[in-house]
Amino acid sequence: MTFGRNYIIEGSLIDLRLNEEFTAGMVACRPPGMEHGPWKSPNGCRIFEVRYYADQKKRRT
Repeated sequence: MTFGRNYIIEGSLIDLRLNEEFTAGMVACRPPGMEHGPWKSPNGCRIFEVRYYADQKKRRT
């Protein structure tokens, strides 16, 4: 299980499951158990993603 955070650097990202748009400067969070996606970005975006793994054995370095 992972916990993810996405910082939107530029552009925008639309979370189709939540029907919410995240724009530059915003942070989108995904708690464990919540599906990641689907998303769309009609004009493109640049994001910085951080993932935290509950099971350290599955962690990639």
